[in-house]
Amino acid sequence: MKKKMLLLLFGALAFCSWLSVGASTSLPQMFVRVIHQGNIEVLISEYEKTRVLMLPAAFADEIDGLYEKVHVEDLNNDGVGEIVFQLGQATGVNICYRALTYVESSQSLKEMVFAEAGLCNFRFTHGHLVSAYRNAGAWTEDIYRFHGHVPQLLISDEGVGGGEVRRTVFSDNGSVKEYGVSDHVDYVKRTRLED
Repeated sequence: MKKKMLLLLFGALAFCSWLSVGASTSLPQMFVRVIHQGNIEVLISEYEKTRVLMLPAAFADEIDGLYEKVHVEDLNNDGVGEIVFQLGQATGVNICYRALTYVESSQSLKEMVFAEAGLCNFRFTHGHLVSAYRNAGAWTEDIYRFHGHVPQLLISDEGVGGGEVRRTVFSDNGSVKEYGVSDHVDYVKRTRLED
C-alpha cells in the first residue's frame, strides 16, 4: 500500500525551522514532521499562507522504507530550506542523502540531482557544497555550486587521503580536464602536479 507523504507546518516546529535556515519573513519557509515511518507531513509557509505540498510520486515510491531520518536544511544557500532524507542505516563511513527543493514557479517540490555517487557526508566549505564518499580505502570529493535549485558539479577529486589525487574539472562550456593534484584535506589547497 502506498504511503501518503505530505508536507505540513506546525507553530513551534515552524519557528525553530525558520531560524535554522535563516529565512526572512518574505521567503518561503519549509517545515517537516515525521508522523511515523513512511508518513511525513511537510508544509510550506509563504506570503502568510500555509499549505501542504505533496512529495513527487516517483520520489515517494523510491524512498518508501529506505530513509532513516528527514530534516530541513538550506543546501543551495537561497534562504529556503530543502527537505533532506538520510538514506538507510548509517553504517560504515558513508551516510548518503536525497533532497527535495521547493520550486516557487510551479509551487511544487523537485528532487535535486547530484552526480552518480549522489549526496554523501556533505559539508559546506569555501561557499561550496562538498559531497564525500569513501571507496577502496580513499575518499572521493565532489564540489558543487548552485544555479538556483540545480547543483552543478565543478570538481571531482578521487583518491583523497590515499596519497594520489586525480582531479576532474567540469567547466560551464561542457569541457572536462583531468590532472593530478597534491593530497590535502582542503580541496582549495590541493595544488596541480607536473605531468
